[in-house]
Amino acid sequence: MTSSWCGACITGTPSTPTVGGRYLDKYQKREGGWGFVERSIVTDWARVDDPSPVRFDHPLTRGTPRGTLDANDPSHQFFSLLGSR
Repeated sequence: MTSSWCGACITGTPSTPTVGGRYLDKYQKREGGWGFVERSIVTDWARVDDPSPVRFDHPLTRGTPRGTLDANDPSHQFFSLLGSR
């Protein structure tokens, strides 16, 4: 058995529900390979937020790099360091 953390955020609704929890997985070895035989989801917390504009002036986000959906995203430079080893 394993326990894994998971999270979900559902968009496209008038409000944004966000749920955090864990998967409780049972595995079984079949024909030389391991696979799921059962998965249970445990909800540890849930909240519903009203949509609001993104605010980058909040103390938690002020001065942090901005994420983008292209090669300018900070993760591209970060992960490129792995190839230089």
